[in-house]
Amino acid sequence: MKPETRCLWFAELKQPGNKPSAAQLDCHARLCAAGFWVVA
Repeated sequence: MKPETRCLWFAELKQPGNKPSAAQLDCHARLCAAGFWVVA
């Protein structure tokens, strides 16, 4: 897939005062593995 046609996904991993949950980290890992650009 060409970079200019690839969707850019934003995954919010940190909430104020909280660490990322296991579900958020898993989602982040799966999006990265699927080739999405994930900006944390």
